[in-house]
Amino acid sequence: MSSMTAQLVFQECAKELLERNRIAWASLRRAHELLGAPRTETLATDIKHEVSIYRREAAVELTDIAIDIVARVGFGKDLSLSSTQTQAEQEINGEIDLYVDSLAYRPSLAFSNTDPPIIFVSCGQATNEEIALGNSIVQLIDKHLSPCTGYFAQKQNSLDGLSRHIFGSLNKCVGLIAVMHHRGTVATRSREHVRASVWIEQEIAIAAFLTQVQNRKIQVAVYIQNGIEREGARDQLLLNAHDFESDDEVLRHLETSIINGAFKPQLRLSP
Repeated sequence: MSSMTAQLVFQECAKELLERNRIAWASLRRAHELLGAPRTETLATDIKHEVSIYRREAAVELTDIAIDIVARVGFGKDLSLSSTQTQAEQEINGEIDLYVDSLAYRPSLAFSNTDPPIIFVSCGQATNEEIALGNSIVQLIDKHLSPCTGYFAQKQNSLDGLSRHIFGSLNKCVGLIAVMHHRGTVATRSREHVRASVWIEQEIAIAAFLTQVQNRKIQVAVYIQNGIEREGARDQLLLNAHDFESDDEVLRHLETSIINGAFKPQLRLSP
């Protein structure tokens, strides 16, 4: 591989970082628009912080790739993505400021407390056992936490279904119960680790967004199957997560937590 080829590959890494930065912002903006979070004094700062987490993680991954290429080709020039990170930050931060300013001219969305409070169940559906676990959790909710009702997030095949059902239910939930099963192995430059469901991680991230930016009080219970790596932003969100080996352990621990009051969502939304 020539030094010119190494330079071209590095430029592609820089382009990828910019693109991931834009995707992170686009995803947060869509979630915010769908969920209708209010405009607060710190909203722009909070959104910028969330985007920066994804940007830093992407920069670390892509820098590792660039360094590996440089090492293999013996290219002496120091290739750093720091300037690209600065460019990405400036580009998106300007868009975030404009977006937040525009909220002043939009009607606010009010929360309704007329419907039964929802406890969102985020559980895998890759196997019949996982589906049965999700349904069993809903049964525990209906049995012990009336008037709350359990919502087991079903798979959606369209953006309309996603926003109307899953995002809509997340926006109305007073509690979140997430169960993370093994979803294969991910290889990085230095090691391999077991990952969980990307969908469930995103649903947890949305709940965290609602809690931090909207100041919503959402009771959270997270269960992580033994062996799954805790990394990045999720590592900070799941400090009270419970490890498990079998699905029965999840049901026993959750029922005990409900009965003794350790898991007790409030019955009204708090925007």
